[in-house]
Amino acid sequence: AASDIPGRLATMMRRPISDALSSVGSVPTTSTCSLSTSLSLLLRGGALRGGGGTPKLDLDRVAFRLEGMEIYSLVMALFMGAALTLLGGTPIKIHSWAEMKKSRSKFAETIASCFFYAFCTYAVISSGFTTILFTLTSLYCKTAVGMGADDRYLAFLDATGMIRYFGFNAFMRSITTFCISFCISTFLNCEGRLRWIVPWMPTFATYVYWGKLSALIDAATA
Repeated sequence: AASDIPGRLATMMRRPISDALSSVGSVPTTSTCSLSTSLSLLLRGGALRGGGGTPKLDLDRVAFRLEGMEIYSLVMALFMGAALTLLGGTPIKIHSWAEMKKSRSKFAETIASCFFYAFCTYAVISSGFTTILFTLTSLYCKTAVGMGADDRYLAFLDATGMIRYFGFNAFMRSITTFCISFCISTFLNCEGRLRWIVPWMPTFATYVYWGKLSALIDAATA
């Protein structure tokens, strides 16, 4: 009867959300599992499985996520090696103030050397930080999951969310500063009029490719 509808709704609202989910069957769980725990697991690459009093993680999804972190570490390790090679193979030409006043070429070399050294060392530090950050994150997560401490795994991901976001920004800044350093390196390695022509080619390529990379990242984060 229509008069029973308010009473039925009130009864349903008083029921635990886990009972409603378990009755559907698409997300098997226990009566002790709260809605917040369920959503937390599903959104972090975990999935609820039946059995036991504690929700279990979907280990396949966890493995995929940790492999993604390890790829960050691998790419940044390669960039760090390339930045160190570039830093060691590029001549740093710092001239005195008296020499710079007499020659515009020496003035340009000094300014370019200062910018190159700043950008290249930043690329090395950022790539090294990102490599260590995501390597340790993957290591600690694997340790927690391997020990069966699913709750500690989820708590660790919650506590380090902003740190990983900072690490991704360091990842992007490392790529940017490395590309700028490479363009400046072509200027310092060339002599005469070539140094005013050759650097434009990698600079233009960096501008075009960075636009494509930015579009890719925007599509992934949309």
